[in-house]
Amino acid sequence: SPQGKSTYRMCGVDADDKVAGLARLAAAVHRHGGMLVGQLNHCGRQVIQGHTGVDEPVSASAVSEPTMGTRPRALRGDEIPRVIEAFARGAVRCRDAGFDGVQVHLAHGYLLSQFLTPHTNRRTDEWGGPLENRARLAREVVREVRRRVGPSCAVLLKQNGHDRLPGRRGLDTEELVQIARWLEADGADAVEVSNGHYESGFPMMAGSFDGFYRALAVHGIGQYMNTMRRTSMRYAGGLFDAMSRRLWPAQEGFNLDYCRAFKRALGIPVICVGGFHTRTAIEAALGSGGADAVSCARAFIADPWLVEHLRTGVAGPRCDYCNQCLARAGTGPVDCFNPAVRAQKEMTETPTPAQQKMLAAYEFHTGAEFVTHRTEDAMASMVPDPYVALLPALTGGNGAAEVEDFYEHHFIFNMPPDMELVPVNRIIGGDYIVEESVFRFTHTVELDWMLPGLAPTGRRVEIAVVSIVKMDGEKLAHEHIYWDQASVLAQLGLIDSEKLPVVGADGARKILDRTVPVNQLMKRLVASAAERRAQRAEGERSRTVASASATTPVCESPDTPVGPKGAKR
Repeated sequence: SPQGKSTYRMCGVDADDKVAGLARLAAAVHRHGGMLVGQLNHCGRQVIQGHTGVDEPVSASAVSEPTMGTRPRALRGDEIPRVIEAFARGAVRCRDAGFDGVQVHLAHGYLLSQFLTPHTNRRTDEWGGPLENRARLAREVVREVRRRVGPSCAVLLKQNGHDRLPGRRGLDTEELVQIARWLEADGADAVEVSNGHYESGFPMMAGSFDGFYRALAVHGIGQYMNTMRRTSMRYAGGLFDAMSRRLWPAQEGFNLDYCRAFKRALGIPVICVGGFHTRTAIEAALGSGGADAVSCARAFIADPWLVEHLRTGVAGPRCDYCNQCLARAGTGPVDCFNPAVRAQKEMTETPTPAQQKMLAAYEFHTGAEFVTHRTEDAMASMVPDPYVALLPALTGGNGAAEVEDFYEHHFIFNMPPDMELVPVNRIIGGDYIVEESVFRFTHTVELDWMLPGLAPTGRRVEIAVVSIVKMDGEKLAHEHIYWDQASVLAQLGLIDSEKLPVVGADGARKILDRTVPVNQLMKRLVASAAERRAQRAEGERSRTVASASATTPVCESPDTPVGPKGAKR
């Protein structure tokens, strides 16, 4: 229901008009052989007041939520059946949209969890008091969902293995296992085990927390919190990151001990969530009998082909659990926001067959440049009369001679022997490839094509490079390559490296001493290319004049050479 929406961009199933869109989602998943389960949740008190249009958050009791700064009101007795009905109708809509199942969320301190936990449920009516009463809402929700969706739709649970509420009246594993027993009898098909409430901190998302709190304040729901919370996360975020890292360090299978207790007591499958991303840890969890299945979320965000990579042994992008994705939960698209991991992810995007042919042609071309040093292969992988635009001075030639001269004198064939090219990011479009890379080499030879006149320094250098390649079928039509020469000069000690982060590469070029050789590079290449073109044009003119003299008079003006019958060339 709208009352249970925790963030303004949260997916909803609160009305029938959502079914058509969710059906398209289910159809897309089924086309690829997958199955889809909709998670049904009501946030209760765990919401920023007014953020989603709910000015009066509700809970089991009027107990303030310290992380959000929200004080809810207690649900009235006559409102509770409406909550049960909202869960049941949501489940039916998921089934009607073609979902394979639903998961009732009664973990992490959300509304059903708030009713289960004595710290947040201080009621004295039939919905509070002893464990049986506090579990009543969860049981009635599961029973009604089971009844409405029928036997062919799976009903899963998400449940805490421990509330992790030290100093407060939280649930321990034994009590939570008892609740799971009741829900199994009520028709649940499986249980996924996690831990914690918002009030617990972040034990349910243990990780490295690098930049998490600042991102939460700037990009996530923290931007809607009050000034004190927002400011503290922005300016003390590093301290909070370090504290969280110490309290909840990244590890695989951190809920496995809780799962073992559920496994001993239940006949339904037990699913363990908690930091899994390697085949070794997953197989150990399953082989030990601690769980029947595992859940992965952040690992899939980093690597959508995680299962295929685990199956084949191919290394894919690996989540480092910085939790930047969770910092933006509810305010932006679900994606990886760790720059290094995201770059690896983007490089593993599966291209179409046409794009695969483009990519193969491009890799053949770069192989000729970097591996085989075969000029003929590099040229053969270009369209006829290739346009090579590494430097604008060469664009006027448009001929094989210019390209051959380019490779011979100015390009990769003259790189030091320890040169390596490290791809960072690749984008494949309909007819283009954009690749960001890093060149690494020791400056042991003169690099006339990039740093003319500069004697070798013997220093290790890294160059940021961006290549923009326009493809024509399976050949290169245009290739623009941008080198961060200013960064190279800084690494070689020719300019002040401390200025680079402030002014950037373009600004660094402007502050260079005009006597530094790199500033003469474009002038020199322009002059060299112009001279070659002039020489070639003069040769062609001489041949044309010699041919024409036998048949027609030749115009004396050198500016308007003519061919046979006076036609302008």
